[in-house]
Amino acid sequence: MNECSSTPLVNLIADEVLPSVEFYTRHLGFTETFRTPRDDIPVHVELVLGTLKIAISARSAARTDHGLDLQPGPPRVDLGFWCEDADAAYTALLEAGVPGLASPHDSGPNRIGFLTDPAGHLVSVCLSGHTDQRIGRWAPSSQLDEGGLAG
Repeated sequence: MNECSSTPLVNLIADEVLPSVEFYTRHLGFTETFRTPRDDIPVHVELVLGTLKIAISARSAARTDHGLDLQPGPPRVDLGFWCEDADAAYTALLEAGVPGLASPHDSGPNRIGFLTDPAGHLVSVCLSGHTDQRIGRWAPSSQLDEGGLAG
């Protein structure tokens, strides 16, 4: 296989680019690094958060620029974000008007909630943790001792 960039790009398709750009920059802390065209309604915008690089691209541009007929459909991607407090992150996003799908709940060793971005892609907020069987409650991984029990 030929060498590829060491910085992959997740490209999210949207009917309208700007609402999704606003969502990821305002609510999740992404920084815009590129857009085209610069002086008109963009059809492609690249964003970065840490080492994660995503793009929001217009469905219409996939057709006109690349000959791809990408039909709207159910979300096919979930962008997951590790948080210090999944419940607080979920609540803050709900209060900002972000549509929620499933409130935070225990799932294996994690606590996770699901929302959607303006284009309908799944966005999850997750806190890695563990249910302490001794007391029957969930605790963040950072609060567990060597035996897996909450301190």
